[in-house]
Amino acid sequence: MGFVVCGVPRKMQRVLIIRYFIKFILLICLLGVGWSVTGCADREHKQQQKYLIKVGDKIMTVGDFNKAFEIAKAAYSYDMLQRPEEIREAMLSLIKQMTEEMILLKRAKEIGVTVTASEVEKVAEDIKRDYPDHEFQNSLIENAVPYTSWKQALKRRLLMNKVIAKDLGDEIHVTPEDVSEYENAHPEEFSVTTGPKKETASKSPAGKAMEADAEAAEKARHDNVVKMLRREKIEKAYTPWIEALKKKYTVEINEVQLKKMTDLKQIRKHLAS
Repeated sequence: MGFVVCGVPRKMQRVLIIRYFIKFILLICLLGVGWSVTGCADREHKQQQKYLIKVGDKIMTVGDFNKAFEIAKAAYSYDMLQRPEEIREAMLSLIKQMTEEMILLKRAKEIGVTVTASEVEKVAEDIKRDYPDHEFQNSLIENAVPYTSWKQALKRRLLMNKVIAKDLGDEIHVTPEDVSEYENAHPEEFSVTTGPKKETASKSPAGKAMEADAEAAEKARHDNVVKMLRREKIEKAYTPWIEALKKKYTVEINEVQLKKMTDLKQIRKHLAS
């Protein structure tokens, strides 16, 4: 889904977006790269080259996942990474995310969804504009992420969002009844200070201005409710939709490798080493 956090100020959402792309940049880039076996006889190397996820003709190897997880771990606290059970949950969550991203990228190709360079540049500039001085560049440098790689990841994220919008958004409709039901259930959100009476407003320029402001505020509230309800409907429709795509594209998870990677004994052994 799109990276949206309800109730979080716009600037903070920009911060979260940047952090998201920084932490998962290589993960996303790996999705479009083919990895081949080099023929090395080393056991560890062979283990790393075994497939973990297959989506159609696209493959994510154990090595690909391990590299991505090392990046993903930067988003977790030190204490959390000392608890084997939570590490296991984080790994399973990342596998789910990577699988869905591979599915969405394949779906994009199938239905002809693309993102232009100008679209990427516009969003990139919009994100950078919210940051003073060299804060944005410094964040990338601190995490050893080249700007060009960040933009590639941004393009993939925009592409996936477009797929969701096209497949689900076109089918989602918010009716006046939906809005009325929400407003009736949350009257506290729509209680406004009573403005001047219409007859007063019609005679007073100041009154007319106040009335116009009240109408604009009411429209903004209505539009926000429509956007929120639309987002909720899309989120509700997402799970059955992605599950249907999993069946369509023949998604395979290497259960043998998955069991090895998420075995608590192995995780504890790794922590102790």
